[in-house]
Amino acid sequence: MFWAAIVIIVIGSFYFDLQKSKLKQDKKIGTTSKDIKLQISELMAENEDLKERLRNIEYILSDEEKQINLDYEKEQIRLDNKNKYGRD
Repeated sequence: MFWAAIVIIVIGSFYFDLQKSKLKQDKKIGTTSKDIKLQISELMAENEDLKERLRNIEYILSDEEKQINLDYEKEQIRLDNKNKYGRD
């Protein structure tokens, strides 16, 4: 009877150690997959934002009549800053 109790205790401790390591592994994988899902959703949102910016740029560049003269705009900003703040 004594040896049977020892065997049960030893097998039980191995079983609990196995379950404990399984639980740790599941938690580690679960956290990692949550982080990956979060990163993927952030990248998808950023990708959509970049697509929208690219569409806007393509529209501006494709419409020659409404094309922006960047040198003129830079000069206007410089003059506005000079008049508004008294600096270059």
